[in-house]
Amino acid sequence: MRSTFTSFAASSLTLALGLTAAPLLADEDPAPPASTGRSLEAPGVVVVREETNLSPTRSYAWQLLAGFGASDGLLIGSVGTASSSSGLTMVLLATGLAGHVFTGPVVHWAHGHVGKAFASLGLTLGATAVGAAAGFGIGAAAGSGSGSFAGPGVGGGFGAAFGGVTGLLTANMLDAFVLGREARRAPSVVGSMSFAPIIAPRTGGFAVMARF
Repeated sequence: MRSTFTSFAASSLTLALGLTAAPLLADEDPAPPASTGRSLEAPGVVVVREETNLSPTRSYAWQLLAGFGASDGLLIGSVGTASSSSGLTMVLLATGLAGHVFTGPVVHWAHGHVGKAFASLGLTLGATAVGAAAGFGIGAAAGSGSGSFAGPGVGGGFGAAFGGVTGLLTANMLDAFVLGREARRAPSVVGSMSFAPIIAPRTGGFAVMARF
């Protein structure tokens, strides 16, 4: 009777103290997985089968939008200082425009997408130039009309400014929401360790297994 109780207690203690350290995942986008269940493969080793429903791509548009927003703040600041300091106005204006042009390439480059960096630069410069040219033509035509008080030059200047800004903002939106996506990196296993106590009527110890 005592031997049976000892064996039963030893088995129960072995199962109760069996521990497994889950693999350490070095992923940039940790997300809570949905566990589908557990199965006890061997005493002291618990295998957790997990199923994740993650999108194959991820977006870093917020980083691009943050840079564009900061550039917009500089442009608004240049308008606010136009009546007090022309030098500061030009500095803020140039910095804000440079931010709109180079935010995309810098962010894409930082994520390791060199091709997207050059594509972003080309898209921004091209859309701005096309918008400015189209705006100039429309403004000049409107300014040369018989009922207009502004000449073709003034109308063309306003049209070019409006068209260039429209093209620049359109390029920024395409940059953020179309180019600002990348494939999600698969999690990498740093290491794992499992151990379990071994208890028997006449002996005992621990079994340890590690993987790095």
